Amino acid sequence: MRKLLFIALLMLSLLSLLKANPFDTIISSDISHKTLDELETSKQISDSETSKTEENIETEQKTDDNKGEDELEDEEETNDVPNLPDKPSLLDKLKGNKNKDEGSSQEESEPIPCTCGVFLSGQFKKGSKKQPKGMPVLTQEMDTSFMNNAVGNRQCTNKCLELIIKHLPKSNEIICATVEREHVYKERAYLFVKNHSDKWHGTNLSAGREYCCRDYVSYKCPVG
Repeated sequence: MRKLLFIALLMLSLLSLLKANPFDTIISSDISHKTLDELETSKQISDSETSKTEENIETEQKTDDNKGEDELEDEEETNDVPNLPDKPSLLDKLKGNKNKDEGSSQEESEPIPCTCGVFLSGQFKKGSKKQPKGMPVLTQEMDTSFMNNAVGNRQCTNKCLELIIKHLPKSNEIICATVEREHVYKERAYLFVKNHSDKWHGTNLSAGREYCCRDYVSYKCPVG
């Protein structure tokens, strides 16, 4: 009986062990399979993330390279464009025209006053419209000008005659002292006037005598 009980207990323990071990083995195998699957899945995820990161880095590098090339091309195009001078605007043109008009109006608003000038016959050709050569031997400027026409020139001429008549008695000494030449021989003195414009106008008026000078000194002209 004792042997039978011992055998029965032994069989029961074996059965209990057999029942316990397969269950534990199945659980452990399932756990191990799950762990391997999770590891592989995590590895794949990490690999995919790594590849995505590498692709993003390459894309960023390509974008930076393209930006750098575009900037270089823009700089070259900017350097190739020549610096063209700025065209004057309409306002500048109007200002320039206004300045010109002001300048011309100032010239017109400032006429030459009546001026008397005495020239010797050797300084001009009688009947010619050309201006006399050199400086006048006598000159006198009035304070005002007359009308810019024939009447105004006649008024200026009359004023000059009034002044010149006062100097006629000593005209020999005055002319020889102020003439630009050392020798003057039998030349007459003629009156010219300026009025309103900077141009001499001949009057055909003469002192009625001849002048002779040597070394800026008057002497009596020989007869004949």
